[in-house]
Amino acid sequence: MTESKQFFAENLNRLMNEQQLSRKDLANSLNIPYTTLTNWAKGARQPKIEMMETIAEFFHISLSQLLEKQDKDTELLLSVFHQLNENHRHAVINFTQNELITQKKNQHKILPLEPKIPMVEMDYYGSVSAGVGLYLGEENKESIEVPEEDVPSNADFVLSIHGDSMEPDYHDGEILYIKKQETIFNGTLGIFILNGEGFFKRIWFKKNHAILESLNDEYDDLIVTEDDHFVIVGKVLN
Repeated sequence: MTESKQFFAENLNRLMNEQQLSRKDLANSLNIPYTTLTNWAKGARQPKIEMMETIAEFFHISLSQLLEKQDKDTELLLSVFHQLNENHRHAVINFTQNELITQKKNQHKILPLEPKIPMVEMDYYGSVSAGVGLYLGEENKESIEVPEEDVPSNADFVLSIHGDSMEPDYHDGEILYIKKQETIFNGTLGIFILNGEGFFKRIWFKKNHAILESLNDEYDDLIVTEDDHFVIVGKVLN
């Protein structure tokens, strides 16, 4: 387990305990599968930056408080703060802001800003199914910002996953980076349109048909025959 995953898992579990939330409660509130949250809480996986921001907003904390190791004083302060009602929270915030202003005046210096994560715009076509099919059309296209360091050099556009049929490797809400291409090798993860619906699957070519495989054993594979309308959209680069 990397340090970043460990710190995130520790902070997530602490926040759930303070708010008396079970994993199931938080998963339902965030509209994600229970298994996804369990992997986060165990430190086995870590969500994308967009979901981290959602979690931080849910608990009314900054992103750094969610991702960084907290010392004992900070943990105690946050634990007490989260137990206060709204009026008392405002009182604490006002007091600490005044204390900070006084401290800055005494220090006579400007505190350095946290470095901003470089972002780039990419075409986004909405969600593609990792379960039942979803419509994937040009009219759904929009632009979103994604972390520049996450984008493969040959990515043409992005999609997000809807469903859990590609777990445990890929999770609901995760961003996929796609390279447009009409041909694809056997056993490759790709984006496919089958009878008007978009799917994220692994493909296997057989003599008279193709198989769209789900990684999650709870889902049946899809069989593609000559009678189906089938299009290869591109290759998944994640």
